[in-house]
Amino acid sequence: MQLKFKIIVDGADITSLVQDRLLSLTVEDKQGLESDSFRLSLDNREGKIALPATQVEVQLHAGIDSLNYLGRFTVDTVEESHPPRTLIIGGSSADLTGSLKSHKQRQWDNTTLEMVLDEIATDNQLELAMHVNFSAYTIEHLDQTAESDLALLNRLAADYHALFKIADGKLIFTLMNVSQRLSGQTLETVTIIQSDCINWRYSHAERNQITEVKTKWRNPAISNENWESVGAAGVTRILSQSFRTQDDAINAANEALRQAQTPQETLSLSVMQTSRMPMIKAETPLQTSGFSPAIDGLWVVNSASHQVSNSGYQVNLEAKRLSS
Repeated sequence: MQLKFKIIVDGADITSLVQDRLLSLTVEDKQGLESDSFRLSLDNREGKIALPATQVEVQLHAGIDSLNYLGRFTVDTVEESHPPRTLIIGGSSADLTGSLKSHKQRQWDNTTLEMVLDEIATDNQLELAMHVNFSAYTIEHLDQTAESDLALLNRLAADYHALFKIADGKLIFTLMNVSQRLSGQTLETVTIIQSDCINWRYSHAERNQITEVKTKWRNPAISNENWESVGAAGVTRILSQSFRTQDDAINAANEALRQAQTPQETLSLSVMQTSRMPMIKAETPLQTSGFSPAIDGLWVVNSASHQVSNSGYQVNLEAKRLSS
């Protein structure tokens, strides 16, 4: 098995220039908006490598026997130290632009979730990539008042129990914790057996349970506002979104209550990447086996840390129990 990597800086392949100088390469791939990042450490003996400029684009690939695409990033930190003379370059996802953070004032009436998301994507020079399940949602009224597009996307994701991510020129809006492609097809499951692991840790914790969720909907023909409630009186969460139909409001409330009352189970594990193992990224489903009855089953990856060095290719995973 041969460890391979490729580094492209502003379109130029510099792999051969740093092939014998790589100390470590770490790529953090995370679920949702939390920015993906990379950290590259190089042996800069004799000062042969010039310090790169910040804001240059870096594309990274790594794998065993063949290469997998790890992502596109913008350099935002450059460090050099001695002894030994070491160059450290870091960066984050290339697409969190200033326009996403600018406050805006606008509103939508009698539209769809897809049309709202598409307008936000277009305004920020992004392509919308939305899970097919969201295509049927209608919006009677939505205000964006002195609010950034990032804040609005966070609000919409919370109301529709979704995850959104900005990566590779796309605004991705997808289902939370279900490991499906945007088309609705299930992602390929990777099997991890206990003997594959360098180390692992399992945790089970009860949440502070919400007992009731309230949602509102408005009949456009009558213009009256109606409220729906699911669950029992106690600790209440109110969804901010106004839904167009009673069914949409009730379904959203039921899903919010289900998620709030589901115990939080997490699994952390480390494995060595092999040529036989598919690349594991955030949202990859895992099937665990040989751990214990409480742990064996289906999980979804929240974050994957890919670490390449002279010691090999290690992948550190954080996962949650996959929703049924």
